[in-house]
Amino acid sequence: MSKKTTRVAGAQLPVSTNIEFNKKEILKAIDWAKENEVSHLLTPEGSLSGYGYKWSDNLDEIQDALKEVEEHAKGLEFLHLGTHLQENEWEGKINRNEIRHYYEGNLFEITLKSYCIPNDASAPRDPDTPLRVFPIKGNDRPASAIGMICNDMWGCVEEHHYGMALNEKLKGSVKLKLYKGNITIQSRVTNSNAYSMKKVSFEENKSFNKSNVEGFINFHKKKLRS
Repeated sequence: MSKKTTRVAGAQLPVSTNIEFNKKEILKAIDWAKENEVSHLLTPEGSLSGYGYKWSDNLDEIQDALKEVEEHAKGLEFLHLGTHLQENEWEGKINRNEIRHYYEGNLFEITLKSYCIPNDASAPRDPDTPLRVFPIKGNDRPASAIGMICNDMWGCVEEHHYGMALNEKLKGSVKLKLYKGNITIQSRVTNSNAYSMKKVSFEENKSFNKSNVEGFINFHKKKLRS
């Protein structure tokens, strides 16, 4: 049986509101990944589009930059690109915060962010649509993966056949604003403390422990293998 080493790299990139700057940083990261025989390169949330509610002012520029990144990624095995993008869906044009998964420069899967905040300026994944478990191509042994973005790490847990789902059904009300393909949350009212920015923010509670990440990954790695 052939044996293959899989090298995974996370690109620690500065994410700015300058699309051209972001694109150049991603291209450099791709070049580094090729030179170092990286199998999977993951970029930060919003790494191409920039992060913040004004990203949708630059839709055409983001699309042009995306084409260059996709072309440049053809010599890389896997690229997992974090970006905001306006997608053409059956409901119309919808703003999304997503991870775009490429194999040798070809898009094969998209992960949509589930727990968006107003600064995302994006519509969240439909909670009735489970997170997609997708196969990793090109491996000697069958393998599957799943994508999560920021808040999704605390909001999604294992489910019987899809792997992840909502951690808790919240009771309460949410006021939404729909404008030009974008859905923003205006307010939330609930008696539950399951959704709390003090729990998901690294800045507010000052209690984030990086060592917890390793335990989280190891726990779900075992579950996905079973």
